[in-house]
Amino acid sequence: LGEVFETRSEPVQLLVSTGPHWSLDIDSVKKVDRMHLNMSKYLHRMANEPSLGLFHVQEHIKRTVPKSVALKKELDSVNAKIDTRTKDIEDSCKIVSTLKNLESFRNIKKTSSRAQELLQELTRDEIAENPM
Repeated sequence: LGEVFETRSEPVQLLVSTGPHWSLDIDSVKKVDRMHLNMSKYLHRMANEPSLGLFHVQEHIKRTVPKSVALKKELDSVNAKIDTRTKDIEDSCKIVSTLKNLESFRNIKKTSSRAQELLQELTRDEIAENPM
């Protein structure tokens, strides 16, 4: 689109023979030359417009695709971390519910309460035997 089209440098005669049986005056030659130049510019633009549009699409793709790829990789990484943590939480919930139902933990609770009761009795007995 930035090309410069040259105009005729040679002088135009008053009567120009352009065909076997017509002759044109200088105004007609200028109009024909101007029309030729404008038509050439128009055809040049029309011929190059699709490629210019595709060039802009290509430039847009070059700018945006790497950013999109980086964002997708980051999203995949975060998604994998979330999946891992979700599985960890599910496993922890299963383990806690399993431990809650174990008989040995109930026994430990009973044993520890019994030990606390005995400790309290011993301390009461010691205080009773050794009043200060």
